[in-house]
This record gives sequence, structure tokens and C-alpha cells, in this order.
Amino acid sequence: MKHLIPCLLCLCASTATAQSICDGQYAQAGALLDAAYSQNGTLHAGGNYWHRRDNIGVTLDIYRLLQGLDDLNLRRAETIYQEFPDDPLLEESSVHAAFTRLLPTFQRATELSDDDAYLIATTADMITTSGPAFGWWLTDPPLQELTERERATRDLAREEPLVNWLQYIMAASDAPWAYGWHLSSGRASNSEAQAYQALASRAFDDYRAGDGLAWAVAGLSLMSHNAPAMISLSEDWFDDVTDCGADAATYAAYAIARFEILRAQGSIHSADADVLPSEMRRLAFEQLSMGALLNAHRDHQPFGSAEALATLAPDDTARHWANVGHSFRAATIEELIDIHASAPLDPRSFRLLNILSADNIVAFANADGRHDDDRRILLSAAAARYFALGQDDAAAALLPEIAALSAEDSDGLDAILSARHPKDRRIALFLLALPDPATWITADLGPYDWSPDIALTQRIRTKRGLDLPFELRSASYLQRDLEVWLRLPSRWDAYFGMRGASLGYIDRAHWRGVQPNAPRRIPQIPPQSPDAQGMELAHLIAWDELARLGPSHGVAWRISNVVVDWAETDSDRLFFRLFTQSEDIADALEQVIALQARNAMASRADGKPPGQRAFELLNRRYYDTAAAARSVVWQRCSNRCDE
Repeated sequence: MKHLIPCLLCLCASTATAQSICDGQYAQAGALLDAAYSQNGTLHAGGNYWHRRDNIGVTLDIYRLLQGLDDLNLRRAETIYQEFPDDPLLEESSVHAAFTRLLPTFQRATELSDDDAYLIATTADMITTSGPAFGWWLTDPPLQELTERERATRDLAREEPLVNWLQYIMAASDAPWAYGWHLSSGRASNSEAQAYQALASRAFDDYRAGDGLAWAVAGLSLMSHNAPAMISLSEDWFDDVTDCGADAATYAAYAIARFEILRAQGSIHSADADVLPSEMRRLAFEQLSMGALLNAHRDHQPFGSAEALATLAPDDTARHWANVGHSFRAATIEELIDIHASAPLDPRSFRLLNILSADNIVAFANADGRHDDDRRILLSAAAARYFALGQDDAAAALLPEIAALSAEDSDGLDAILSARHPKDRRIALFLLALPDPATWITADLGPYDWSPDIALTQRIRTKRGLDLPFELRSASYLQRDLEVWLRLPSRWDAYFGMRGASLGYIDRAHWRGVQPNAPRRIPQIPPQSPDAQGMELAHLIAWDELARLGPSHGVAWRISNVVVDWAETDSDRLFFRLFTQSEDIADALEQVIALQARNAMASRADGKPPGQRAFELLNRRYYDTAAAARSVVWQRCSNRCDE
């Protein structure tokens, strides 16, 4: 294949548990790192006050680890004093005063009470601030340019190494790469890069002066690009860590060094999968995957080292998420099948498949290793599309297999297949008997969703009709989904719900008022201008079919008309009215009335919508049925429905 067809994402051997190296010797240190980086993707774990008071207890625990001090378990502050009235901080005169009072205890103690742990972890987060300019606490800006809080923080940072270190880590958490490694490429000006480099150099000087590993880590976090200092430090620690001779502090410093080298250079070391703890692996995997898609598109080249990238995937869920991105570079159905071979589908992959032809949906569903539940969803959608397109033979051929895959409904479906109905009526009744007989392929964003797209979740849960809405028929949703998958700042709103963003660093950026720049070149599907390069997936868009699958004359309209014609024909003649299954016809008419309320269907030849005609038939010719008693009104689908 000319593009990455990731057998890469089928490599399950690389999913060793984090810190499996050295028989778990570094597991506790790895858990600390994971607890910090899983919050916002940076060593500075706090700074998000969107809905609650935050803390950096785990960051302080890592500082103590790096400096060779006892573990005070300050990370427990995350679960202490959830109820606001019990907050001990309310009794303090000021945040800085509380932190200053407790700092000697933090430096000398071997254990802390819950109150003190909470106060230190919380106030340490609250005193750190981005300030008016980069590295502001190390310079002497005019006092009138500083707030009272900033002046107090600057004075503390000059007296206390811990506060100074926290400001370094805070600065790194506001760097362009903190919001996406792929977003920072080529964006920092020379002056900004020099400022980060200068701050990193000061941190490295403190490390070389014997101030502890914490300062080496601060310098690594601030490097704006790959530099000899990063590689040199990493190599200094590598042998001790991989030979199991390093202490926990050295391991933590090495893991952070490798993480930052992956950010700055993108070069994956063979030991990274074993050395990095699971959440840091996940972060690196997702960031490098997004960057790989952008870079491959920009250079019109295949993805980089697919096998090396695959080793970083911490679990199958991460692989399934990555498959969504890889799918945008599939130019043929064979490539798309290979990408998802023997792997459960991420809900976003289901959505992506809506642009395929019915034939290609069937081919994808029948590929080796496809899960039965996935096959049922896909084959049901294909049958509905065939029926809407008038390809009744193709639709009928799928029904027995769909029935076999629908265990809970198999008896009712088998009964429909065995009844003596004309082909179109059998298909219509079969589709009505399915839980969701739609041409629109959806799957709930459930257990595979570790990167929650809240906007998409709401769109799926408010789905009403059976046929394709405009965003699917026009394939415009692909561009939206690609940009959300790439986490472009212009699409961050997709991650916002009622209680803030589903991804910590986006929530923190929103609180801080940060809006990073998007990459200079964003892939377009299909290309929006003659000189633009479209993504390969555009070749698979079945434009002719999609145009015919809208609500006006889609599968809901076809089903409804088949049922109405059946009811009219059988009830016109007394023999059929007396001896046919009136309840079955009435039940089908009731379902058509329900379809009319959820689908913006066109009118019949008589000028009446199918739902109206079904209602009239039900209440005039089948008035003595239970369905008629339940159907007291019909509704035309208006502004609530997709068109």
C-alpha cells in the first residue's frame, strides 16, 4: 500500500504495562508521573479553575521525589474537602500567607495532616501565575505593572527555590506545545524560542550547580526544540534505568526526558514503550499520531515509522482512536478495510463510513475479523440504503444474515422472512422490525471514547430520522470530524459540555484565555480550492448514492409508501378485509404514522404525506384495531427534523 495501512495498529505485543521494566521497580514513580500528566498533559497538574479550586499536589510530590525527599502524598488533596463549607482555606488571611506559613513544614516534614496537605497543594497552585510577560518573575518590571498577587509571588520566588521551580513549570505549561505538539510546529518566533531557551539554560545551570534533578526536569520541559542538552541528559540516565540500577528519582527524570524528546524530535526509542508510564505513553502516542497525519499530508508522503509509533499505543482503545485518523488517508475500500482489520470500530469510524456506497459498506462489514455487532449495524444500514435506492434484490439478499445477527429479534424477523409477502413488502416490514432501520450509520460514544467529542455525542443522541441529514449527504461532516480529531483550537468547542471541557488542557486553556494558532496548512476533504490537496478518503465518497438518500425520498419514504399501498389494496376488497391479518396491517400503519413525526418525507402522488394517509386508512378502514385506538393524531415533521 502506498500509505500507512496499519497493521501497525494490530501490533498487540507492544502493550506491555507501564513500568514493566525491572519487574515493576519504578511502578510507584510511574504512577506519580501518570497522575500529573493525565490532568492537563504537563508536569504542572493544576491551573484549571473553571468549575472548582484546583491543586498541584501531585506536582509537589514529584518535586520531592526528584529532590530525594519523603513522599508526603500531597496528591490526596484531590479528594479532600470536596464540600465547600469545610474548606480550611477559608480560615486563612491570604493565599500567600498560608503557603508561607506551611512552607517550612513542607520542607522538613515526613508526614502531613489532611488539612496541611490540602492547604499546601492548593495554595501552591494559586500563587503560581503566568504574570505579565514570559519569565517576568526573574526580571524587574515596574511595580505598577504587577498586581499585588504577582508582586508577592515574585518576592517568594526570589527567596524560595520551590516557588521559583513552580514558576518554571508553570511557564512550560503555557508554552505553545502544551496545547498540542502538532500545533506548535513552526509557530514560535525567534524571540520566543530564544526566551524559552534562555529560561531552560538557567534551569540547567541550577541543575549543574547541584540544586537537584528537579531543575534538570524544568529545563527539559522548557526546551522549544531538540537540543544536545536533552539528548545528553537522557543518555546519562539511560543505562542506569534500563539496567535497573537507577533510583526512582532518576527513573522519573529519564521518563520526563524521553517524553520531552519525543515532543521536540519525534524520534521513538526502542525502550520508550517500557520506560514511559501508560498515560505518558498515551499522550505521546496521540500527539505523534496527530502530527504524523499533518506531516504526511503536507509532504504528500506516507506516515513516518508506523511500527515505531505503534509501540507507544498503551491499549486497544488508543489504537481504535488512531484508526479514525488513519482512515482519512485511505483511497480505496481495501485500504480502509486493512486499517480496521480485526479491530473493533471507534464510534467516529462508524460515522466516517457514511460516505461509502452500499456495496462498499457490505464489503467492509464482511471483511475478516469484523465483530458480529458491527456487522449487524453495517449490514442493516446497507439493506436500508439498497431499499431506498430501489435495489430490492440486493436488499433482500442481506435480510437472512441480518436476522441471524439479531439474536434478540430473530424470531420476529424470521417470521417476516417466511411469510408470503411480495419482495418490497417483506423488506419494508423487516426494516420496520429492526431497532433502528436507518441509512444513517451511528454508534453510541461508549466504552471506546477516551477522547470525548461532546458535540458529536449530542448529535447522535438527538438523531430523529432514518435517512441521511445534509451534513452526511454533502460529506461536510468529514472536514469537521478531521479537525476535531486533530484538536484544532477552532474546534475545541466540540469538547465543551455543561461542566467544562472533556479534556483537561482545553479546560485550562479556556480558563487562562489561551487560543493557540492552528497549523498553517489544514487538510481539506475534499479540496476547497484548485491548488489545495484533498485527503485520499475523498475518492471513496459515493456522491450519486448520497444525493438520493435524503429524508424526502429516502428509506422512510419508501417503507411508508409500501405499507400504505398494501393497506389500500387489501382494504379495498371485502374478501381481503375479512380474511387478511388486519392487526398486522394496522400495526404497520401505526409505525408509518410514527415515521412521519420523525422524518421530513415528501408527499405522495395524492398530495398527502404518507403519515397522513396512513392515519386516514387506520382510522377509517382499521378503526376496530388496537393500533387505531392508540393513534389519535398524526404529526408532520417540521423544524425538529433533518432535511
